[in-house]
Amino acid sequence: MQPAFATASLAAREELMSFQELIDPCAGAEIAFPLVFPRVSVERIWRREGLKVPQRQPKRGRLWFNDGSCIRLRPQYTGHVWSYDFVADRTHDGRAFRMLTVIDEHSRQCLAIHVQRKLRSDDVLAILTELFQRHGPPDHIRSDNGAEFTAHAVRDWLGRIGVKTL
Repeated sequence: MQPAFATASLAAREELMSFQELIDPCAGAEIAFPLVFPRVSVERIWRREGLKVPQRQPKRGRLWFNDGSCIRLRPQYTGHVWSYDFVADRTHDGRAFRMLTVIDEHSRQCLAIHVQRKLRSDDVLAILTELFQRHGPPDHIRSDNGAEFTAHAVRDWLGRIGVKTL
């Protein structure tokens, strides 16, 4: 008995040969152009041979419209949009540490890299307070949905200062 993948490849080869004969009456000759099969045909062959068909991935949302306008807020000047995020790594002995990075998106200047074993929302507030005193608060601040950034204390504090979150 042949393995499933061998049967599938033989069936696909037979179907390819019949497809080549339809296009080129000289099926034994080399074909100069690459054959491209519709995805549906390939999936049909896989299903017929009992192979798993991977789920289709959803299309990713775009940051730009076709007319050139932008969904994502583009920084116009220094201090307009800052972004902050965590980067995690491990030391040579396997102990984890985290770095809080704060960047001005217009000038691409790194405003702070704060390194600790554990960083919580209180630490984020302390670092942002120091940066706001040194550089002034930005108009907008961008972050992912990490627990330290979505904490009520951080959101409320940014709202009181007048910094909009993205």
